[in-house]
Amino acid sequence: AISKRNPDRGLITVCNHVSTFDDPGMLSALIPWSFFATEPWHRGVRWTLCTDEICAKNKTREDFFLCGKALAIKRGGGVDQPAMRTAARLVKDGEWVHIFPEGRVSRDGEIGRMRWGLAKLLCDVELAGGKTPDILPFVHSGMNQVKTYGKWGLGVGNRVHVTVGQPLDVSDLTAKCRRCEKNAKARDALYASIMARVDQSLRDLEAKNIRERRGA
Repeated sequence: AISKRNPDRGLITVCNHVSTFDDPGMLSALIPWSFFATEPWHRGVRWTLCTDEICAKNKTREDFFLCGKALAIKRGGGVDQPAMRTAARLVKDGEWVHIFPEGRVSRDGEIGRMRWGLAKLLCDVELAGGKTPDILPFVHSGMNQVKTYGKWGLGVGNRVHVTVGQPLDVSDLTAKCRRCEKNAKARDALYASIMARVDQSLRDLEAKNIRERRGA
């Protein structure tokens, strides 16, 4: 999905969020080093969203994270903010964007409530005439031992297990984006339906991840 995908079709990866080091730590481990090395030519390494409290505390820090393809997003700022519009444009242009659909780190390690940002992004791509992006879900476990929330330092020698799912098809739902564009109630219901499908996919993968981890 990362290195052999259609460059004209955007890619959105989604996963659970249990550590502030999930990205870049865990994501970097999944990307081949050769793909990193050739980034100046293919520009295919992921874009991601990062809370402005961390990534944009000052201009220097914002520029640093932007060089790492991280867009600063305001926590609690809603789904219609500049970073979300930029992410939608990137996906429409065929780029890879990684999303943590919970919109926050889970302190207890459980998958939490899905926010609507991903649904809004998908509808923005649809309304702009872009191709429906590939959506690839995966679930990981163990990162909360590598970097525990609220603590400094990284824990070494911990096992991280990643379970990658099948591409998620929501095209039947995004096809309704245009007719719901001006009807707030219908739009909210559509966003909820899209995120319910993402939620179910992640929870199924979470159960599979537990089985795989115990059986390994």
